[in-house]
Amino acid sequence: MTVLALLGLADTLVADLDALLDSSVLQGAAVGVSVLDGQGERLYGRNDMVRLLPASCQKTLTAIFALHRLGPDFRAETRFWREKDRVVVSAGGDATLTLAQLREARRSLRITGDPPVHIHQAFRPGWGPGWEWDDLPYRYAAPISALSFDQGSVDLFAEKGALVPLPPESRIKVTHRGGSGAVSVDYKPALRELTVAGNLPQARTRLARLALSDPDLSAARVLSNGPVQRVGVKLPNRKPDHVVMGPPLSEVARRCLEPSDNFIAETLLFQASASTTFDRANQALADFLTQTVGLPEGAVRPKDGSGLSRHNLVSADAINRAMLWADGQPWGGVLREALCRGNEGSLLGRLESSNFFGKTGTLNAVSCLCGIVIGPSGDKVVVSLLFNNALAPQPSLRKVQDDFVRRLEQRWNEPVRGGSERFIGW
Repeated sequence: MTVLALLGLADTLVADLDALLDSSVLQGAAVGVSVLDGQGERLYGRNDMVRLLPASCQKTLTAIFALHRLGPDFRAETRFWREKDRVVVSAGGDATLTLAQLREARRSLRITGDPPVHIHQAFRPGWGPGWEWDDLPYRYAAPISALSFDQGSVDLFAEKGALVPLPPESRIKVTHRGGSGAVSVDYKPALRELTVAGNLPQARTRLARLALSDPDLSAARVLSNGPVQRVGVKLPNRKPDHVVMGPPLSEVARRCLEPSDNFIAETLLFQASASTTFDRANQALADFLTQTVGLPEGAVRPKDGSGLSRHNLVSADAINRAMLWADGQPWGGVLREALCRGNEGSLLGRLESSNFFGKTGTLNAVSCLCGIVIGPSGDKVVVSLLFNNALAPQPSLRKVQDDFVRRLEQRWNEPVRGGSERFIGW
């Protein structure tokens, strides 16, 4: 029995929430659900202390960590020097750096020929622990490095029955085999080989979003085709010749959470932890959540910053308590604005006209939703729904989540039992 039911305020609400989670859609699934009020009181829970896979709801924890450690005004820098015998780059981890910005840096530095490129970067951990091999060809699983462009990825397009050439800096060899059937794309990132077969469309169409096998090497190729050095690089003892300033963290957090960008999330994890390995970065995140946020030991086991790892574990209650703690910080409004509103970002087509600020999470057989529901007078509840081992189609799982949030919102507009007043608080 929950607190709401004990107070005699929401018997029907509790019954309705129970009925939603008892849906046949969730038969055989592991379900963890938590609802807390603005003071952290437990209003509703089902397996709310059980650790489950959060998928991309993990990004919410990472963004909270980064905003606390770095502040919403933090901006990553990429600095360039044109020395007599080489080009030197110092990369602080600007995950928003673009190919166009690197090409502009080359023009600004007036690079001619192919001088060596020396890269000094804050981190270069590569792929995360628990990332599955069949994810690795795609943009969302690009290996992590502090120097990159376009989130370590390139888009493959076709137009007028032909492939649009990839940027040469991607270093990907492309073969088109033709054919009359549907288009298929076979990409082997370790070999940097891409094979496309089938009848290509006439209208401009994106066929795939591909991960660069070595984002820092591809970034170096924008500057020069000369040899690249990534170890033991010393920076010049003078002002850089060209600097690219990344946007403030308040904007980066939005670019991370709204579209659910894995590359940006991992970069935030490494920037906030000032670490160079996943083990150390994950430990720093875990320590922050227990020692600063106050989560109980064992409530969370982070293994990456994005949620792509199948080794992440966290309880629904822990996510809620972290969000509630963050919402009370001076930068709490920044986090709210970085989360998705209904019908935007990863919530496109969902919870339209809802006063919900949230984050989705999706993996194979995993569907999650977490966020903050704001009432008409500004009071709030936090909610997390973690569905694991769920075999129903994702749209069916998401409908249960959306109906759950809608039912929470509806409660503010229901009459108090035994009276004619409208109950607008919890």
